[in-house]
Amino acid sequence: MKTLFSKASLVVFIAILVSARLLFGGIEGDQPHMEAAVKALQEAKKADNPLPALERARNELSHASHNKAGWRIGAIHQVDEAITDANQGNKQAVEAKCDHAIADIHMGMAKAP
Repeated sequence: MKTLFSKASLVVFIAILVSARLLFGGIEGDQPHMEAAVKALQEAKKADNPLPALERARNELSHASHNKAGWRIGAIHQVDEAITDANQGNKQAVEAKCDHAIADIHMGMAKAP
């Protein structure tokens, strides 16, 4: 039951963030490191070995300018946890952390000056 609630909460959270992105999508501007991090995280979710893509996402986030109202740091934290989960072979946790990091990145891009 707790896992079902957890999954449902994540789905609702992502839906809210996607909706916010659609509303504020034009505000994001050119943020190549953040965009590259999202792409790498999407690749990591599909990969048999997600570590290279997760490392790429971590690198892109660390090179992004500004803190994005705290969302970039949150995304870095999620990616770090996904790397730990990948090293432990927990693919389901990796996917969840990637989704959370992607949501944080989109929120950060929307909040960036």
